[in-house]
Amino acid sequence: KHLGIAPPQGGFFLWLKVDDDIEFVKRLMAEQAVKAVPGTREPLHLLGHLVTASKPNAAALVTNPFYHAWRAGALASGGETIWLNSGANQNFLPDLHAVAPADLDRASILYLCSPTNPQGSVMDMDYLVDVIRLARKHDFLLVMDECYADIWRGSPPTGLMQAAALVASQDGIIGDADPLANLVVLNSLSKRSGAAGLRAGFMVGDRQVVAQYLKLVGNGGSLVPTPLLAVAAD
Repeated sequence: KHLGIAPPQGGFFLWLKVDDDIEFVKRLMAEQAVKAVPGTREPLHLLGHLVTASKPNAAALVTNPFYHAWRAGALASGGETIWLNSGANQNFLPDLHAVAPADLDRASILYLCSPTNPQGSVMDMDYLVDVIRLARKHDFLLVMDECYADIWRGSPPTGLMQAAALVASQDGIIGDADPLANLVVLNSLSKRSGAAGLRAGFMVGDRQVVAQYLKLVGNGGSLVPTPLLAVAAD
């Protein structure tokens, strides 16, 4: 069930939507790309601190309507907040190609959510692959909030990890190259299990970002108690 690793991380892997690519999952496990977090609100905010001063005249791109933790992360980044309005004409998804190339170049972080909150729109594979390539082309951190990924009708939504696996296959990302470069995905038990008060979730992403995040929370953040990790893994 837990793919032979510690229950907290192993359990979280069951949430990742890459079940058809077990080699990709094994690679993430070997690289310690998945870590437990106390829900998603805290890491969504703290990730903004990790990109502070990473670019001159930096900008933070934030989906609008927005969750307050995305705005907090944008403020923490120290850059100008650029709002990405998500109207009905774009199926309530940000039109990333409407962002000026100069603003993409100075972007240090981008906050997205799929399915979106509050509209429930879903980013398809083409959209997700496109935004991964944009993040790497313009070298910003793409933060994907997938807290609503387990609430759906008909068929489950495509996840960013599925898109990352596809891009890794298409681009021949092998060896020491990080298949999750410039990416972070967050999810928690809050919505999928109706357990917002438990404050248990996971982060999976760019190995350098995850490592720096652990240093940050190890000195001034919150850890997930071991009993809650065991509950979350089940």
